Amino acid sequence: MRDFLGLDGVFMKGPFPGQILRVVGVDSNNGIYPLAYAIVETENTNSWKWFLECLGDDLDMHANSIFTFISVRQKGLIPAIAYIFPCVEHRYCLRHIYENMREVWRTTEYKEHLWNCVKATTIPDFETLMREFRSYDVETYEWLIKYFPIIGLEAIS
Repeated sequence: MRDFLGLDGVFMKGPFPGQILRVVGVDSNNGIYPLAYAIVETENTNSWKWFLECLGDDLDMHANSIFTFISVRQKGLIPAIAYIFPCVEHRYCLRHIYENMREVWRTTEYKEHLWNCVKATTIPDFETLMREFRSYDVETYEWLIKYFPIIGLEAIS
């Protein structure tokens, strides 16, 4: 298993309302597989803390683990990760970042610029593409680094 875990929470519909918290892993063949799930009454910091504590116990993860989490910024997840695993990296799903951009600017013209940036294979290429993004639209660039911090962006500004 790679040190990369995806976290998500989804609503349950039907006669038994609640939330399903889940975590998936990525294996060496880039296959995604479920690791754990829990059914909770509501998605909040306390339920995420409990879920992450159970996950840490099951996977023998410690506060200084070097895992990277990716999520969609679920309610209460960010403070729960910071509390349980203060040393892990936490990143956000790019597809959801783009969807949020589309809601704000109501256009698809940024999609190609954004995907070019994230497909960069070296830091200098990434920084060059981010400079191009900034020259294309400063307001969108500032929104991107304000709400979705990405390593290296502060050096470009």
